[in-house]
Amino acid sequence: MWSPADIHAFPTPNDLEPAKEAIEEVESQIANTTQLMAQTQLRLKALEKELEKELEIRKAWISPVRRVLDDVLSLIFEACGELHWKMPLCIAAVSRRWREIILATPRAWAYIQFNFPRRIEGLDQFFTRSGQCPLHVYLPHDEQLTLLSSVSHRLKSLSIGELPRNMDDIYFPYLNTLNIRNPSHYVDLCDLNQLFPHLQVLKCMRLGVRSNTELESWESIETPPLKSLSLKVVMVGPPLFMVLQSVKDTLVSLKVIVEAGNSIHGSDIVLPNLQDLTILYHSKEPASWLQNMKTPNLKTYIESSSVGSPEPICKNLDTVQRASFTRKVDITPLRKLCLLQLEPLADILHILDQLSQDVNICPKLELITIQLFHETFPAWDEVEDTDEIDRKKKLAHETQVNVEHRLSEVNALRSQQIRIVFAPNFDSDVWGAFDGICRLSFANIHYIHGFSRVNHVVQVNLTGRRM
Repeated sequence: MWSPADIHAFPTPNDLEPAKEAIEEVESQIANTTQLMAQTQLRLKALEKELEKELEIRKAWISPVRRVLDDVLSLIFEACGELHWKMPLCIAAVSRRWREIILATPRAWAYIQFNFPRRIEGLDQFFTRSGQCPLHVYLPHDEQLTLLSSVSHRLKSLSIGELPRNMDDIYFPYLNTLNIRNPSHYVDLCDLNQLFPHLQVLKCMRLGVRSNTELESWESIETPPLKSLSLKVVMVGPPLFMVLQSVKDTLVSLKVIVEAGNSIHGSDIVLPNLQDLTILYHSKEPASWLQNMKTPNLKTYIESSSVGSPEPICKNLDTVQRASFTRKVDITPLRKLCLLQLEPLADILHILDQLSQDVNICPKLELITIQLFHETFPAWDEVEDTDEIDRKKKLAHETQVNVEHRLSEVNALRSQQIRIVFAPNFDSDVWGAFDGICRLSFANIHYIHGFSRVNHVVQVNLTGRRM
């Protein structure tokens, strides 16, 4: 390549031509180098992808999941299908082995949601791949019920917005669970017996009996053998009495959303086999029909209400072992109470006051679970106001000291020691789940941080911080 004799001297006319040629040559070399770098970069990226693919193959080859037996994967896939109806389709796209396993697991295809009407034509594969397994179906639209006519004999559970008035062409002989989410008219319990003769679990906010049925003839009403019933009470009268009395011999669990009080013309409801009772009380009127309800075998009582009286709505609670309340309540009638759930944090002091005044109150009580609201003790980094932080800390400390002191006084008087558990969430499905797993800070006060099903337990104090 040409170079000037003296780089510091001014170029002569004879130097211009070779200088331009030298510049063009350098520019060409730069362009070639840039192109070569781009090509090399592409080759490097391609090589990187190839190596990553090879790495995934090597990792997959030694992956522990390859050693999982097909039967175990089948159980896992079945659980996935229960969580979401699309999961079998996703699992089938993972690998050849997984596709073979999921296709050989009919129960994984038994959970169906008709959420996408445009894809209804693809539902046949769920019906086919589920074999003869019982089906669990969710219908967002009532008119889609006719699509189940070919598999109605296989339905085990059904959730539907509203039950069509005309169902002469469809029969569900083995349906076990029915959820009618938003009925616009009263559903006749007698009609349900004709359509669902083996129905055991029913959730229907508007339930009744034929208007021409006399009160004296309720014993002759043919109804499904219901074990669990959830309904809304908007009008108290003979129809409600007849509904409950017609299933009294089989009913084990009852949930009522009460929007009407008063009595049922002096008639007492008797449910001899009822074990679980949940009451969501929204009425301003007294509910003597609930107060007089006879439940000699009741074990679990859940009440959500804001009535002013400290007494529980139901009076016959002598046999209750597990109870839950959302208000300040007198627990004296619950003589066999073992587990107690409370929502408002302030109620625990009221309960401890009762227990300290009389050692014979709830002598078998061993566990109190209190819902620890996030709004009561938020994480400090979520509160910008320093005064608010100080107030929350002070409230947490005072509550901790009060509860700890009161509980020590109560346990000093009782042979059966009481433990207190603070949890962010709880529900009726976790009765006893806290027993035996809480051995944390303080002798008898425990704090749970996690989900309602107690996925994990850590030590925290009342401020919400981990210890």
